[in-house]
Amino acid sequence: MPDTVEHLVDPVCGMRVAPDAPLKAEHAAQPYRFCSRHCLERFRADPESFLRREPEPATETAHAPSGGPAGEPGLYTCPMHPEVRRRGPGSCPICGMALEPVMAGTEDPFAAELAEMKRRLWTASALTLPLLAVAMGDML
Repeated sequence: MPDTVEHLVDPVCGMRVAPDAPLKAEHAAQPYRFCSRHCLERFRADPESFLRREPEPATETAHAPSGGPAGEPGLYTCPMHPEVRRRGPGSCPICGMALEPVMAGTEDPFAAELAEMKRRLWTASALTLPLLAVAMGDML
């Protein structure tokens, strides 16, 4: 959705919704727009539970500081929108995805997986060479 259009917030999931979204409901003379039929049905079943809820903490839209650690404890970000950062878990205000913790440190999170894949490659190679020699030996 373009940034020039003002967006509303779905009261059920907190996702941003365009003002002309087709799914809508009215409660206490107040119109509400929804991102999906599921959210609309949940709202219609018990609108008061979604309207009494405390709003989520404000979103910080700052990038990770350059030259410093990748994150700090308790900081969460959206995998699709890394500029969205928030203290504590929640959902992305742009796309609605669950926020994931920002990992601190400079160690490679895939180092253990890489070591395991290398071990498998060398094991498979060692087992393949004798088979190759037996199968292709008479062709030499």
